[in-house]
Amino acid sequence: MPMKLRKNAKGELFIAFDCPHCHAELKNRVEQIGSFERCSYCSGKFTIPGDEVYRAYLETQSQRRLEQSRPAPAEPQRQPEPEPVFRPRRDPSRSPEVETRSGAVAIDLDHRDLDHGIKDQGYIADDYISMTLNPGEKVLMQFGPATAAIVALQIITGIMVIFWLMAIIGIIVTGRNDFVNRPGLALSGTLISIFYLFAMMVLPTLIPLMMLMRRRNTITNMRIVTRSGLVSMNVNEVHNASISGLSIRQHLFGRWFGYGTVHIYADGTHLRLTSVDQPIAVTSAVRLAIASANQA
Repeated sequence: MPMKLRKNAKGELFIAFDCPHCHAELKNRVEQIGSFERCSYCSGKFTIPGDEVYRAYLETQSQRRLEQSRPAPAEPQRQPEPEPVFRPRRDPSRSPEVETRSGAVAIDLDHRDLDHGIKDQGYIADDYISMTLNPGEKVLMQFGPATAAIVALQIITGIMVIFWLMAIIGIIVTGRNDFVNRPGLALSGTLISIFYLFAMMVLPTLIPLMMLMRRRNTITNMRIVTRSGLVSMNVNEVHNASISGLSIRQHLFGRWFGYGTVHIYADGTHLRLTSVDQPIAVTSAVRLAIASANQA
């Protein structure tokens, strides 16, 4: 067997090896390594081996004690967690926070100006507002039409599209004989009918839907701006100091789903914020804008 170091139950270290004469397994204490001994089996004389094995064992133990004596690496100090900062509640005399389904938002009059607010706070991008921003002008609210109003028009438009497709199928089915006998005339008549029915059934709801989705309203501490237009751009604005009256109009569905139209009157100008979420909150923001303009 190969030469090995072994310990007994008392912790005494022995060298185990084979007799060089009879190859019997022998065992001697490590202190006897290098001395002459006689085999208990064959009575052959030999020198107790194991000097290299014992030296390697001692070096290993010395290395372990050296590693254990080294100080453990210092753990990196944790940065103290910042203490929570107390933030006072919003003053109710300032602009109300309005979160609506159409994404209307509000900020304090003295919180952020517009060109920072649009980029950092997720406001609706409006090139006209960013290009015409006055010094000291800040956004109170910026919002689009109510989601419920858009969905209602989408449903109506979808129904009209279904009726239009059914009418096309009816025209093709009833005029199939004409396609065989007079294909050119039947094809031209069918195309004219398709475009005519599209203009009569689908366009009356599709165009208002697209125009409503393009509407954008902005309330600042100086003015109120509405932007609309499908292909062209129509912009109307009034200065807060010139506003003389406000009114809210809500039909039955608007009362059910929480949207309506806010009418603003100023120096003979009639400005409409069409189909907006929470019209009462919008009028409150307009009143605060008026108060801010009067204080300035």
